[in-house]
Amino acid sequence: MGAILVLLQQSSQLQAPKDKEPTLLEQTIKTYITTLVTTSLSALSRVLAGLGGSTTTSTTTSSSTPSSTSTTTAIGLGSEDTAADSSPALTRSLAEIEHKLSLVLLMEGYLDSLDSLDPTTTTTTTTTTQTQLTHITSLLDTPSLATHFTRSLGEGLETLVRNVVMRGGAPARGVRAGRERVREGLRGVVERGFSGGGGKKVAGGSGGSGASGYVRREISRGEREAGVAMVVGGWERGFGRG
Repeated sequence: MGAILVLLQQSSQLQAPKDKEPTLLEQTIKTYITTLVTTSLSALSRVLAGLGGSTTTSTTTSSSTPSSTSTTTAIGLGSEDTAADSSPALTRSLAEIEHKLSLVLLMEGYLDSLDSLDPTTTTTTTTTTQTQLTHITSLLDTPSLATHFTRSLGEGLETLVRNVVMRGGAPARGVRAGRERVREGLRGVVERGFSGGGGKKVAGGSGGSGASGYVRREISRGEREAGVAMVVGGWERGFGRG
C-alpha cells in the first residue's frame, strides 16, 4: 500500500488523464487489489489442500474378542482431532481476508478525501465535483473498491473449490466435511471487515479540502450484505449442485 500512498501524495502534480484512460494510480490500485485477492486465495488453497492431507487411525481391541479390531479414519475437518490441527491455519487465513478488506476500505477513505485529477463532470444544468475515489471506481466499473475486492474474491473461491472437488480424493472429502465451517468463517470475516471502523477519522491524512485526516466511509447494510453474498456465494457455487 506504500506505493499507492506515494502516488496519492504526488497526485496534485499529475495531469488529468485523457479520454478516460487509466492513469498509473488507477493501474496500481487495481493491481494492489488483485494482489490482495491472489494472496488470500493462495493461503486458503494451502489450508484446503491440507484438510484431507492427513488421516488419523485408531485401533481398539474388544475385551470379549481380543483378536478383533475396529479402525476409524478421520479426514480433514470431519473429525474433532484434525479440526483442531487445521484450525490455526484456517483462522489465520480468514483473519487475513478481514484485514485486507479493512485495508481496502481505509484506502477508499483516503481516496475520497482527495480531489479527482478529472475534477468536474459538467452537464447542461450542474457541475459535480468528483473525488479520486469516485473517479477510479467509475473507471473500474464498480460501485466501490470493497465491492471489487469481494466480487473478485468470490469468483476466485468458486474456481478454487471447484478444482479441489473435481480432483477428488482426500482433499475433496476434507473440503466437503469443512464446507459449512469455512462458509460461516468467510461470512463472519466479511461482515466484520465491512463493519469495523465505519466513519472513523484517521489522523495524519491531508485531503484536497485541507483536512487533517480522512473518514472511512459508512457502509450501508445493503453493501455489507452484497459483499457477504458474493464471497459466500462463490464458496458455495464451487461445490456445484452436490
